[in-house]
Parts: sequence; structure tokens; C-alpha cells
Amino acid sequence: DASTDVGGHESYVRAHVLATAAAGFSPHVFCLGTRNTVQIADGATIHRVAPQVRRPPAALQQGMLARAVVRFLLEHPGPHLIHGFAIWSGAGVIASSALERHGVAAVPVASAYATRAHEIEAMQAGLGPHISLPRRMHYRTWLRWSRLVDDRVEGRAYRCSQLVVINYESVRRILVDAYGQSLEI
Repeated sequence: DASTDVGGHESYVRAHVLATAAAGFSPHVFCLGTRNTVQIADGATIHRVAPQVRRPPAALQQGMLARAVVRFLLEHPGPHLIHGFAIWSGAGVIASSALERHGVAAVPVASAYATRAHEIEAMQAGLGPHISLPRRMHYRTWLRWSRLVDDRVEGRAYRCSQLVVINYESVRRILVDAYGQSLEI
């Protein structure tokens, strides 16, 4: 639930939402939540989509989130800009493709601050003996999952986005190392 979580990703998305609203746009944010709800907050309409399972991996929820975006945007004339963040950019790419099949113009763009695997790999250094064995195993398994599954989803999202927006040259290097020179950064 993006409105109550405190963390890097949620803060990054919220900053973009606040800037978009301050620029006079009416952003609609689609995110996972514990219930299907729609509310107004920070100048944006927040659409929470409840997954079928508690805390599912992001890679497995792209289609569900994309379907919610498509259902909403089919009722509004385009063209639309679908701005995805990190691995969730995959949902924007899926939604824009589905909208195109319905004759609705939608352009997917992505914001990136690293790759998911890069972020999770950085967490590994803190997994000393003071962390419980089950917790260490969780983070090590998460890294393996990220390399096997998330990398494919995230790489496709960035390659299929019209533009990948970054804040630092170091992020460009991380993305190019992971997904190649062909990204439109």
C-alpha cells in the first residue's frame, strides 16, 4: 500500500506524483494494495489493486496491474502517457500494448534508479551473523529470483519503453551493463 509504506521506491514515486500535480496535471497512480480502492491524495487519484495472493513477487503482478490501467484508460480518450517506475514499468508496457490493440494511443516511459538485482545484491553485504538464518535465506533467495525472473521482466520493460529516465550517470552504467546499449535513456 503505497500511501503508508515508507521506503525508497514509494518516496521516489510520490515525489514524481507531487511534481506532476504541481505542474498542473492530474496523475492517476496504480499500485498494489490490500483492497481495491480509489482515493484522492496529494493531488493524484490513487487506484489500489488487490492481488490474489498476499505480497506476490512484482514480476507476477504486471498483468493484473496493467489490466486495471487498461480498464480505466479505455474510458478516457487518448493519447496517454504511462509512466512506470523500476520493475513496475513492465505493467505500463503491457497496458500500452493492450490499449494500442483497442486503437487507443499510449506511450510507455520508465523511471529507473538501478536494476532490481543491483538493489538486492547491495543488501547482501548487510546479512551478517546478527541477521537470523531464515532472514538471510530470504534475501539470498530473493536475489536468485531477481536474477532468474525479475531481470527478464525489468529488461523487457526498459527495452519496450519509449524512454528510460534516470537521475545519475551511474544509473545509466548499471542499466547498460544489465540490459545493453540499445536502451533509449
